[in-house]
Amino acid sequence: RFVINSLASAEGDRLLWSWSPDPDHLEDRWVLSRYNRTVDQVNAYMEELQFGEAQRVAHDFLWSEYCDWYLEMSKVRLRSGDQSPLSVLGYVLERVLRLLHPFMPFITEEIWRSLVEYLPDEPGRPDALIIAEYPQADASLFDPQAELDMEAVMELVRGVRNLRAEFRIQPHQSVEAIVDAPEAGHVFESEAEAIRALAQV
Repeated sequence: RFVINSLASAEGDRLLWSWSPDPDHLEDRWVLSRYNRTVDQVNAYMEELQFGEAQRVAHDFLWSEYCDWYLEMSKVRLRSGDQSPLSVLGYVLERVLRLLHPFMPFITEEIWRSLVEYLPDEPGRPDALIIAEYPQADASLFDPQAELDMEAVMELVRGVRNLRAEFRIQPHQSVEAIVDAPEAGHVFESEAEAIRALAQV
């Protein structure tokens, strides 16, 4: 719902971004890399007729990486007036709906129909999700460095959250944090706003 509402509120600007995202930001490169690795895994499991594993991998990506991390980090950028995450939010969600369609056809079709109203025109986009081309991994979007960098950011946020829980610090209470990690300093500096928001520091 957040993605569709955000796209709807920026509808006048949707022609300013292309359907195929060209990621500059670390978070965008990371989610596109993780999405394509997920597609690769899902297709491998489908070929081996391991449908339960295929569904699990797709679900885990959507829930854990796209919703828990990318969506929350995108909110920080959107609140600051940066509209650049919209194209990646829309693109990845549309593609994940295609990925999940064989496992949950009715709900994915309904969400897809609502979503595409607010996406830029895609050449050859079908009228229904059921006849849409199934996703194939794009190896050119694999980005091991972005994955490593974002894993460091997520580990930092998890670490702060664990300390907050251990010391029973209230969720709304912001605390000061000093990070001593010279090898990842440039990553933490570039993602400072997201870290502050997600870790409440």
